Amino acid sequence: NAISSFDRLPYLIKKFNFNYSLSPSLTKLNLNKESKNNKLTFFAPSFESNKYSDLTFANQKSKEISKEFNADFYSGKSATINSFTNSIATDDIIVLFSHGMSSTEELDKQKGIYFSDGFLSMNEVYNLKTNCDFLVLGACETGVGYKSREGNINLARAFTAIGVKSMMLASWKIDEKSSSQIIGSFLNYLDNGFTKSEALQKAKLDYLATASPRTANPLYWAGLNITGNNE
Repeated sequence: NAISSFDRLPYLIKKFNFNYSLSPSLTKLNLNKESKNNKLTFFAPSFESNKYSDLTFANQKSKEISKEFNADFYSGKSATINSFTNSIATDDIIVLFSHGMSSTEELDKQKGIYFSDGFLSMNEVYNLKTNCDFLVLGACETGVGYKSREGNINLARAFTAIGVKSMMLASWKIDEKSSSQIIGSFLNYLDNGFTKSEALQKAKLDYLATASPRTANPLYWAGLNITGNNE
């Protein structure tokens, strides 16, 4: 039975860590950029529409982690597009747990991230100003986009173009509970001096060590990946 062996398969993550890069023309834009502070900020919006449910587990997890790191925490209705816009202009590391949407269409305006007061599209990201070094996008499909000769036209490209050095992105519709657990563990490893790819590898291995045979399925943990600067 294949489902009973997910926790025993020889995944590459058990031997290697991975870090992805965009095109050199985009990456070199941020080589000399330095952040203004060493601030960590969390965002966990709430949603009143029937289309998207509140991410209760992710909200609680981000609240716990923000206390652990003495970070700012914008939850519920305070997690607005404007508060995110202000934060990304100054803060060093930003972690966002939300709903995201994308497509493989080149000019689709529906690519983006949801906040408590609306939708921040990929096109609108290009208008933001930033000094953010590392952006964790714990939202579905943030790494999905149109495949061009310059790489995927997606949120990673948009945030890199405005100055974000590196990101954690989701390659598909990620699971809220497993992703929150992995991101929390990842931040602790990062705080202990590991590179981003090493920290994510260790966090994923920690998750696999306690996952059931069913939740060891890569669908639950392999979708989160690092793009950009790996320090």
